[in-house]
Amino acid sequence: MIGRLLLGLAVGLVAGGVALARTPSLDVIEPRPFGYFLGDVMRREAVLRLGSGQELDAASLPRPGPLNYWLELSQVDLAATEGDGTLYRLSLVYQTFYAPLDPRKLTIPGFKLKIKGAQGDGEVAVPEFGFITSPIRQLFTASSQSTGSAVELQPDDLPQRLPTGAERTVLLVSGLLALAALVALAWHNAWWPFQWRPARPFTDAARFLKANAARLEGAGGYRTALLKLHRAFDLAAGRRLLADDVDDFLAQHPEFAPHGADVARLFASSRQAFFANDVDQAQAEMPLPSLAELSARLGAAGAEGGMNLGLSTPWVLALLPLAPLPLLFAVQRRQGYPALAALEPDALSRAVDIGLHLLGAVSIAALLAGIGGLHLKGQTVERVGEGAHIVLLLDRSSSMDDTFAGRRPGADEDSKSAAARRLLRDFIERRPHDRFGVAAFSTMPMHVLPITSHKDAVLGAVDAITRPGLAYTNVGLGLLLALSMHEADPTAASRAIVLVSDGAAVIDRRVQEKLRAAIAKRPVNLYWLYLRTAGAPGIFDPPGEDVPDTPQALPERHLNLFFQTLKVPYRAFEAENPQAVADAITEIDKLERNPIRYEERIPEKDLSWLAYAVAAAGLLLLLLAKLAEVRLDAGADAAVRRGPRAMRAAPIAGRQMQRAA
Repeated sequence: MIGRLLLGLAVGLVAGGVALARTPSLDVIEPRPFGYFLGDVMRREAVLRLGSGQELDAASLPRPGPLNYWLELSQVDLAATEGDGTLYRLSLVYQTFYAPLDPRKLTIPGFKLKIKGAQGDGEVAVPEFGFITSPIRQLFTASSQSTGSAVELQPDDLPQRLPTGAERTVLLVSGLLALAALVALAWHNAWWPFQWRPARPFTDAARFLKANAARLEGAGGYRTALLKLHRAFDLAAGRRLLADDVDDFLAQHPEFAPHGADVARLFASSRQAFFANDVDQAQAEMPLPSLAELSARLGAAGAEGGMNLGLSTPWVLALLPLAPLPLLFAVQRRQGYPALAALEPDALSRAVDIGLHLLGAVSIAALLAGIGGLHLKGQTVERVGEGAHIVLLLDRSSSMDDTFAGRRPGADEDSKSAAARRLLRDFIERRPHDRFGVAAFSTMPMHVLPITSHKDAVLGAVDAITRPGLAYTNVGLGLLLALSMHEADPTAASRAIVLVSDGAAVIDRRVQEKLRAAIAKRPVNLYWLYLRTAGAPGIFDPPGEDVPDTPQALPERHLNLFFQTLKVPYRAFEAENPQAVADAITEIDKLERNPIRYEERIPEKDLSWLAYAVAAAGLLLLLLAKLAEVRLDAGADAAVRRGPRAMRAAPIAGRQMQRAA
């Protein structure tokens, strides 16, 4: 008996669930019910959910068109989504053409949707929708309206001012914090205007070792720590620093010299860890905490040696005790108040007060720094680039004033010296790290400019080769002069001599021996740019049958052969026109691309404008704070300004109140 009852209950629940699942569900999304005028559009959306086996009868959908004399159904859209049943979205767009004389409530009529199904047909009703339409301008008052359905047209509601004091305070504090964070980030990354701040590779390494102390345990972590310190040394030196270069590094950076023994111990430990593969011995010589301590001490030494600020008039420092005065005296006017206990503590006001005191002190200090001429001192920084030390040996014989055709230049022609000058200028300007010297020769050699990094002087010396030349070409003495210029250069950079000539002469045997001895003492890369005149013999051409192969008959050919016997890198370029000269100089430019250490002179940088800007900003903020003061006794001062009659008003009013009492 109980089993039959349970079975019947289960069948009833299943049948009820099926019937419930088949019950249609309708939701209508309505527009706002007010605020419509003539010609406005309203959109209604009906969402209909049907069970499986049910579908919407499309014939029951409303058709677009006029519904009455003032309402039109302008658009009907239906979208269906299949799933566990069917979901229909019916979008209806109405447009009103009612021209009311006063605010009036109107109604959009409802309609019914028919549903087809296996269990039978049904329908759901879309309800009517009421809305209020108004005239653009009201013509009648409420007392003259003939029907009670009209509503008085209300004036526009004025927007209320929201209290934003707390939000503005939070925004101000957030903005100041963001500005301070941006300034700190600019200082840390040496962005403008702090680009003069020197790099801090050892400080960065110390921070890395401290932050990753736990992760750097073990052999791999110790090697990572060593590599971090090696990269810091490379950045400080401007190149890869090896153990043999430590002494030179400490000599160039005397601020690190007191830590020379620990630096040498660091490189010894690195050699044990990387080359001997004995990390345990390396850690015994210099454990990980010692690496962190050394990097911190090197960072502190670099910070002390890196700041290079100065004052043009240091006597203004005598006025520096004036800066703390705003910390001792009130920045704003003090005012009396009946009872301070009645005032609630205000942390923001206290912070603003402290900030104004500090702002006054900073403004005075910045103003004194500007008056004193704050500047960053000039300094010399060693850098690593690509290039060489090059001596330009220029032929100044009179034949250089002719064209490649062997005649005087016309209106649209360049002489060989003019073409060489133009192309050599381009060569010099596109090699920023080279140092150049200039020598010339004709009858005798001329020392024009020693090896220097001042490009303006080098360009001026090259411009001088277009001046009228002499008759003879003494290339041997010119080469000796160029080699002596390299002899006076003590640096270890790559050296080169670029000989620019349109001919040659016989070099005496004694001069040849001197040249061999000088080149053996200080080897150089030798380039000969031969500006060949039309019809002249080439330096690579074999002699003709009727021409003797002697230095007197073919001096250019034998000069080339002599250069080939000097046992130094040598290239000869034969150019018969300006384009060939340009190609030869481009080839020389490609060949002379060796690593070079050069010194860059950083001039003195004026920072007084920055000090004045900080002082002006601080004083402006103080002025704005002063203008924002609110006086508690403003009413009494106003009464004084109005005169004695206003002063007598208060006691008279008091006596009248006493009589009334």
